[in-house]
Amino acid sequence: MEEFIEYNDNIRTSGDEAEKQIDFDQFCKALKQAKEKLTPRQREIFELNKEQNLSVAEIAEQLCIKEQVVRNQLSTALKIIRTELQQYSFILLLFLSHF
Repeated sequence: MEEFIEYNDNIRTSGDEAEKQIDFDQFCKALKQAKEKLTPRQREIFELNKEQNLSVAEIAEQLCIKEQVVRNQLSTALKIIRTELQQYSFILLLFLSHF
């Protein structure tokens, strides 16, 4: 999310601020809907990794599960999220660049 905001700040001269805010708001709404398609565990792991910036090892320790389980759940979640948010490919690329 921070990278998207920074990107928007860098291209202020090429577009309208209100339109950019609408795009970001639409992306956030679409992301919320996409996360609803995840299992509760996938959603939890996705949010810990992508929204709270926890590493796989930190998530595994926090949830008392193996790192491979975290990787598997995160991989599945990312596939679903990517499929659901195809129309936001550039924003999604920024958002998921940590994986």
